[in-house]
Amino acid sequence: MEVVKVKSSFFFFLFLFGIAMVVEGGGDFPSRQECIRGLRSGDVKRQKEILQYCLKLGPRASFAIGEILPLLRSSHPSVVNLAVRVLSGMGKAAVEPVLSEFSRSSSLTRPFLSQILANIGRDAVPKLRVWLRSKDVSRRLFAVRTFAKMGYRARWVIEDLGERLDDSSERVRGEVVRIFIQLKGLSYSILLRKLRGGSLRVRVGCVRALAGLVPFLLKDRGKLDGMVSELVGLYSESGLPLRLELVKAFGKMGVWAKPALGVLVESYGTSSPVLRAQILAVLAKIGPPRRGSKELSKLRSLFSHSQLEVRHLAARVVGSMGVEGVEIFRSLLGSGDRRLRRVALEGLVVVGKAAVPLLKLYLRREFDRDWRFQVEVLDALRRIGGQAREVIPLLFAVLERSIAGKRRLLVERCWRTVESLLPLRSEDLVQVMPYLRSGHRQLRVYAERVFLRFRLRDRGGVYPFSLLFFYLPSTSRVYRYARFELVRYGKGDPDALVEALLRFEGVSFFQELWLDGLDFYRYHPYFRGLFGVFRELGELVVGRLVEGALRDFWSLMRCSHALGFLGEGTLRVVMKSILKHRRSSLGYILSKLGRSGLSAALGLLYSGDRDLEEVGVVALVGLGRRSILPLLLHASGLWGYGKELVGRGVG
Repeated sequence: MEVVKVKSSFFFFLFLFGIAMVVEGGGDFPSRQECIRGLRSGDVKRQKEILQYCLKLGPRASFAIGEILPLLRSSHPSVVNLAVRVLSGMGKAAVEPVLSEFSRSSSLTRPFLSQILANIGRDAVPKLRVWLRSKDVSRRLFAVRTFAKMGYRARWVIEDLGERLDDSSERVRGEVVRIFIQLKGLSYSILLRKLRGGSLRVRVGCVRALAGLVPFLLKDRGKLDGMVSELVGLYSESGLPLRLELVKAFGKMGVWAKPALGVLVESYGTSSPVLRAQILAVLAKIGPPRRGSKELSKLRSLFSHSQLEVRHLAARVVGSMGVEGVEIFRSLLGSGDRRLRRVALEGLVVVGKAAVPLLKLYLRREFDRDWRFQVEVLDALRRIGGQAREVIPLLFAVLERSIAGKRRLLVERCWRTVESLLPLRSEDLVQVMPYLRSGHRQLRVYAERVFLRFRLRDRGGVYPFSLLFFYLPSTSRVYRYARFELVRYGKGDPDALVEALLRFEGVSFFQELWLDGLDFYRYHPYFRGLFGVFRELGELVVGRLVEGALRDFWSLMRCSHALGFLGEGTLRVVMKSILKHRRSSLGYILSKLGRSGLSAALGLLYSGDRDLEEVGVVALVGLGRRSILPLLLHASGLWGYGKELVGRGVG
C-alpha cells in the first residue's frame, strides 16, 4: 500500500511541475488588460510573448481580436506569423472580425486574412459562400482565393464555385479553374455537365479545367477517353473563341489528344492565322497517329480534300510516323494522280532520311517519263537537306544528262538540291571527284563549287580530301584550295596527314617497289601534292614520319621519300630516332637525305657500335654510287683516311 502512495505522490508532483512549466516558471497569467496593453505597446518582444500566451488560450483569446488584427500589418514577419496562428486557432469566433477587417486591409494584408479563414475551414464556409455571390468583385475574388487555399476542403462548395465559372471577372474565373484542378476527380462530372449546357465563359473555364485534370485521369482511361471525345465533338460545333481554348487544351493533353488530329487538320484550311499557328504548334505536341487507328484513317481521307493546305498538313502529320508513313506514301506515288503525288512528296519530306531510297527510285525512274515530276522530287530532296547526302552521285548523273539534254529548269533545280546538301562529308566527296574531269565545262564548275565549300572537320576526312591531288593538275584552284585546307588542318592534327600518305591505294606495292629508282614519288601527282603539304608543315610532321617508317617496309619506303622531300633539315630528328630504336631499316631514311645523310651514315659506320654500323651500311647501300669510295675504304681497313673523310663530310 505504501508503494502505491509513493507512486501517486510522484505523479501528483509531476503534474504540478507541468502546470508550472505552462505558466512559465510559476508566474501569474497576464490579465486581459495586460494582454491588450502589451499588444498595443509596440514592443515586439512583448507582443510576441502575449501572442504566444493567446495561442495557448485558443478560442478563449477572442477578447483580443481587435488588437491582434492590426498586427497583421506589422513589419516583423515573426509577429505576423504568430498573429495568423492565433486568429486561425480561434475558429468560428474570428470569422466575422476577419471579414470585417477586409474593407480596411490592403493588398499586402489580404492574403493573411484569406489564409486565416482557410485555416479555420468549415466554420468560415457559410460567410464565404455569401461573399461568392457578392456584387463586389474584390469580395468574390477574396472568397474564391480563400477556397483555393483550402484545397481539397473546397468540395463543400463545389456547386457554388461552378456558378462562378460565368463570373464577369477573368481573375475570379481563373481562380475557380485552379480550384477545380485541385479537386481532381471530384470536379470531373460537374465540369462535363457545365461543358454541355453552359455559356461561352462557362465552356471556356470548363475546357481549361479539364485540360488540367489530364494527369489525374491517367489511372482511369475510360474517363480520359470520354473527356477527349467530348472535347473533340465540341470543337466541331464551336466558334473561334472556344476553338482557341480547345486547341490550347489539346496541346496541354499532348499524346492523349490523338483523337483530335482529324478535326484539327480538317479545320486548318478555314481557320484564322492565329488559330492556324496554334494548330501547328499543338500538332507537334500531340505527335503522329497510331498505326491502324481511326485518326489515321481520318487523315488519309483528307489527302483528297479540296483545300491544298489541308491536304499537305494531313500529309505532314502522317509523315511524322516515320518509316511506317513511307509505305502509305509509296502507294500514293504509284497512283498516277499528280495531286496525290504532291501530297506524298510533302509527307516524305517530313519522314526525312527513311524516305530517301524511295525518292532516289523515282528520281532515276522518271527521267525519261516525266521530267516535271522529277523537278518536284528534287525539291523534296532539297527540303530534306543534309539527311539526303547519299543521293549526291545520282544528282550529278542527273546534272550531266540534263546539261546534255539542255533542260535548264532541271539543271537549275538539281544544282539547288546539291547546294542544300553542302558542305558534304569527306566520304561523299570521292563520288564527286570524277566530275572534276568532265567534258562539260558547266558540270566541272559545279563539281569545283562542291569542293570549295568543303571544310575538313574530322581525322577520317583527310584521306578522301587528299585524293584531289591525284585527280587535278596543280594549276587548278581546287588543287590550291585542297593544299591550303590540308595545311590548316595538319597544324592541329599532323598524324592524320601521315595516315593519308600510308593509306593511298592509287598504285600497287610492287609498282612502287619497281618504280622507286625512277624517282617515282617525286613525279607522282598524289605524293608530290602531299609532300608539298609536309614541306609547309615542316618539323610538325618529321617525327610522325619517322615513327610511321617503323611500321613495315611499305611505310618505310613512303615515309623515307617524304623525309627526303623535306630536305636536310630533318637529319637531327632522324638521328635521334636511329639512336633510340637502333633499327637497321632506318638507314634507308638516311639514304634519302643527300650529302648530310652520307655524312651521318659514315659517322655511324665508324661509331664502333655493331647495330649502328649496320644502320650506316644500309644507308650507304641506299645512297648508291656516292657511297662506293667510303665502302671500299672501310673494307680495306684504311681507318685514318676514312675518319678524315667523315670529318670533312660533317664539316
